[in-house]
Amino acid sequence: MRIPKLILAFVFCAINQTLCLSENNFTKAKWIWYSFDKEPNCWAEFETSFYSITDSEQFVANIAVDSKYWLWVNDSLIIREGGLKRGPNPFDTYYDQHLIEKGIMQGSNKIKILVWYWGVNSSSHKSSGKPGLIFELKDKDGETVCKSDESWYSKKANAYKPTKMSLFNNQNILSEWPIQYDASNIDTQPLKHSVIIGDINCSPWNKLIKRPVPFWKDSELRTYSSSLTFPFKFDKDTIIRCWLPYNMQVYPYIHLNSTSGKKIGIKAERSWNENSYITTNGIQVYEVKAWGNGHFVDYSIPANVEILELKFRQTSYDADITGSFKSSDKDLNKLWLKSARSTILSMRDNYMDCPDRERSQWIHDAVNMSEFAYYALDRKADSLTKKMIHEFIDWRSPEGILWGAVPTGRFLNSYREFTTSSLIGISVGIYEYFIQTGDSSIIKQSYEPIRKYLLEIWEMDNNGLVKHRGSWKTEWASGTQNWNDWGSTDQDWYLLENCWYYQSLKRAKLFAEITGNFEDVPKYLKRMKSIEKVFDNYFWQNDGYRSPNYIGRTDDRSNALSIYSGLASKKNWNKIALLLSENRMASIYFEKYVLEALYIIGKTDIAYARLKARYEYEIKSTYTTLPENFGEDSNHGWGGAPLLIASKYIAGVAPITPGYGYFSIKPQIGNLNYLNVTVPSVKGSIKLEIKREKQQCIIRVIVPIGTTAKIEIPTNINGNVTVSKILLNGKKLTGYKYKNNEYCISLNDGESVLQLN
Repeated sequence: MRIPKLILAFVFCAINQTLCLSENNFTKAKWIWYSFDKEPNCWAEFETSFYSITDSEQFVANIAVDSKYWLWVNDSLIIREGGLKRGPNPFDTYYDQHLIEKGIMQGSNKIKILVWYWGVNSSSHKSSGKPGLIFELKDKDGETVCKSDESWYSKKANAYKPTKMSLFNNQNILSEWPIQYDASNIDTQPLKHSVIIGDINCSPWNKLIKRPVPFWKDSELRTYSSSLTFPFKFDKDTIIRCWLPYNMQVYPYIHLNSTSGKKIGIKAERSWNENSYITTNGIQVYEVKAWGNGHFVDYSIPANVEILELKFRQTSYDADITGSFKSSDKDLNKLWLKSARSTILSMRDNYMDCPDRERSQWIHDAVNMSEFAYYALDRKADSLTKKMIHEFIDWRSPEGILWGAVPTGRFLNSYREFTTSSLIGISVGIYEYFIQTGDSSIIKQSYEPIRKYLLEIWEMDNNGLVKHRGSWKTEWASGTQNWNDWGSTDQDWYLLENCWYYQSLKRAKLFAEITGNFEDVPKYLKRMKSIEKVFDNYFWQNDGYRSPNYIGRTDDRSNALSIYSGLASKKNWNKIALLLSENRMASIYFEKYVLEALYIIGKTDIAYARLKARYEYEIKSTYTTLPENFGEDSNHGWGGAPLLIASKYIAGVAPITPGYGYFSIKPQIGNLNYLNVTVPSVKGSIKLEIKREKQQCIIRVIVPIGTTAKIEIPTNINGNVTVSKILLNGKKLTGYKYKNNEYCISLNDGESVLQLN
């Protein structure tokens, strides 16, 4: 079998590793704790000293805990909220590696670590069931200069008081307990020698997997937008609301003067928990160690407490919004920015469905967010996408079922698979990561689990279509479940399932070719051709695709997906487009695929009208992020479709070959007269500006070094006036192609200006 040149060009050298490898960075350290206590929601303090012969070396700190920690070197905070929620797979634990380039002095040095042990399973964290700390500091030659063992001093941090876990539907969805810190009850008793509780790679922490994402990006303390004059105090209990610039992750801070024993409540707008601080005597400061999010922070101030300062520290996943979108439609610009903020707000230990209630990494939510991140954020965001894919693969059940949301502690020794979500993980999540980044290692590492899932777990039915798996109703228990979308309950599940399975087969065929598993290609093709052969005869019913036994309104989601997957016959496109202009049942999550389908078949006007109609409330709302359901003021990571539509389809920027070595710019701007977009690709920023005025169009393009752009310009770019002349950098262009009512122009790297008259 001949391999297409495109695939050969991007088959990287095989990486001889499994998805999760432990690195030998803890050669001498031991797991320690202050005792054998396993109390949940427990805080512990650790201290030790070590000697350095120089102050000019770089040191590497390796540290693992269950669950979070703060690290000081010589009383300087080095790491704020270290550690990742536990769960690279159902068994093992993440560890951090941090390069310390300053702060260590020649002579004696002190290390202090504060550890927060959650001790509960949740929707994004699998507790080991046992608190612990392991630490090893190495010099530039790899020699251990400090290690955790029984010589370390430790004690329980009694100032952190027991609190009650907030429940959602009677479940521990969050792992982060409410924090109550009692500054009047700081334990002044001396620390005692620690207890060794385990060796490296021992149960229950098992293998230590290096943190695959950067440490959080924390700002300096900042002033709220509120116009408060400090100092102030009240003669009665008062709630002070302090406004943030937009919905963000924050650590609230307070500086005050008080007598002892006053309780101050601190709660960010969207936080599930309220944290509290109990005062000591005198001037004092406190910064909440658990992040929250929202547009404001409420401080419940007791009477006669003098407030000297109220501030916040912005915190986030370490990526910046480096993409941009501006156009002559202010509503579209607003939606793009809200989408970008929603995306980064829902990123941290993992992609989170919502940053307040649950913080789960549902695979379909995460896939949406990762696609938005490609067009909005710098490429440090890709590390979180790769982590998401690793976890999706490494949490598979013993029989090979891929499922989500993972990591999780909610289904011990079991799984909860939503079938189409797992197919989305393969056909969109893994594929888009590869095509956007050019990183084929993820394909090599995940190919066999994908093959097994698609060819062994899934079966074909006697009718030539894929056989339905699981229940025909939506449940939230363990096992194979059925869920596709919120929104209207009129959902054609069987049609959706066949479209998603077909799309996954298509991607798996490419993955087989990339990895050299050519014997599997005919197996994928056989199933694809089987579905193609019967698809129209089985599903098409005059004005749209429908399953024969489906009794609801004709589903916009499944019809859009018939186009998105490539199964819909071209002769049916116009009727499907008419259907999508009328039936609006998809939720804000699935709306992405409906809008994409319309742009894929060039129905620009219908797509644009639908986008403006569906997001009407979100356009008018002053809320700075996008919600879980249309018409709400909240935040949910899956809702940012306008960002993808604007950058990928209206501006038309997308990779042709993996990693943007060759990419397309195919604008579908409709009635927009102005467009300015930046796409932060792995090869560098792609910049596009389009101006239409006086029956001419000016297009400015910056193509990154070492790449080539294929510019596809519709012949009606100037409206009703047909383009008769094209200038490139002031000179008449003759070497372009004309096909399918488009001018096709190839541009090398650098800045180019096209003038179409």
